[in-house]
This record gives sequence, C-alpha cells and structure tokens, in this order.
Amino acid sequence: MAIIDTLLDQQWRERARDAAQLDALITREREILEATRALADREGTVENNAHVGRALQRLSEHLAMRGDCDEALELKDEVIALWARLERARAHFLTRLQRARILDQMGEDAAATLAFEELEVELTADDKLGTYADFLAEARALFHAARAQRADALTQMQRALELRERRGNSKQIEETRALLSRLEALA
Repeated sequence: MAIIDTLLDQQWRERARDAAQLDALITREREILEATRALADREGTVENNAHVGRALQRLSEHLAMRGDCDEALELKDEVIALWARLERARAHFLTRLQRARILDQMGEDAAATLAFEELEVELTADDKLGTYADFLAEARALFHAARAQRADALTQMQRALELRERRGNSKQIEETRALLSRLEALA
C-alpha cells in the first residue's frame, strides 16, 4: 500500500501534495476493489468481505482527499453497512467518523455536527471505542477551525493532544502539537 504525503489546506481539508501520485493510487485502488469484490462474490467469507471493506476504506479516503466527496460518501455508506453486517464495531465507528469529516468538507454543517455528536455519545457508552477519542477530538477541531470557531477548535485539539500524550505515540503527538500551534496562530 502506497503512502501519500499530505497537508491540511487553508480550509483544514487533507490534500495530497502530489496530485498525480494520488490519481495513480486511486486508479490502482479501483482495480484492487474490483478484484476483492470478485473474490468475495465467489467466496463470501468474512475474511474476503473484510478485504472488500478495507479496499472501500482506502479508495473512499483518497477520493475525499482529491475532492471527489460525493463518490467518497457513497463508498463510505457501503462500507459502513458492511462493517455493521460483519459486526466490526471499531471499524464501523472509525468509518462513520471519516464519513463525518467528508460531510464537513462538503459544507454539510448540520449533518456533520449531528454525526460528531452521535459518535461522542457512543464513545462514552463503549470503552472499546475509546481508542478513537483523540481522532474524534481532532476531527471536531478541524470542523471548528474551518468555520473560524477558534475557541472550540483549540479546546478540541487540546483534548486530542492530551489523549495522545497519555497514549505516548510520539508521531501523533508531534503532528497534533503542530496543528495546535497553527490554530493558536490564527487571529
């Protein structure tokens, strides 16, 4: 799996630094999705269906990164249903969080807000989902930042940083500190 070098643009959306590399990756991911779907159609095992889910996940994330949000949202809906059917609670939660970020990028404020709130309720109700609390806080911070709601953005990003410092992932801590600094620099 190729890694795409990304940045957050002025609207706090994740974008590829190299559009041609992203386009090539999307082409390859479409081929992989087609192949995994064919395999799951022939042999509908849980494992093969999970491969389809992961292929859908990757493709939808990269489509959103390119700005093809409508198609990305359709794929997210498909994989959300798949993870629910496979009873993969954590994957289901994470995919719904990513879907909320796409809604955010599309300017669907009410739908994104509702999705974030529903996810927050689930976090408090299910300890197994706690590993994603920092990702939810970061997503909410980016949502607020894109709408120039600096105080709310700072609160959520600080929450993400605190959670990540407890976990001790140095790369995530460094990235979150950089985002926090960028937010603090806003007028």
